[in-house]
Amino acid sequence: ALDKFTDRPPNGSGLNTFWRSVENFATNPAEGMHWVVSQAAPLRRLHVQSDLHLFDADSWVSGGVAANTVVDGKVNFGGQQQWVMRNVHLGEGAVGGAWNLVFVGCTGAVP
Repeated sequence: ALDKFTDRPPNGSGLNTFWRSVENFATNPAEGMHWVVSQAAPLRRLHVQSDLHLFDADSWVSGGVAANTVVDGKVNFGGQQQWVMRNVHLGEGAVGGAWNLVFVGCTGAVP
């Protein structure tokens, strides 16, 4: 499990959550899937049957990649930066994000 590192203000940090990846599964969590990471932490070949949250509250996060994935709900970048979405279907679009959000070959409600 990903810890929230409460020693970092204001609500923890994902800045030192590296080298984690998930692939090849479907999920339908009631409150959406949370992936609180920074770089070197790809999401590949997923079907998120709800929302995808790439942050936790106002924690610090910085970068990642999602590829060959379907998100039925909304992708919420929060304060993410340097995120790449490649061949991702965005069912209800995307919100948030700081800068350097790249969408390549994406479908659906692409911003």
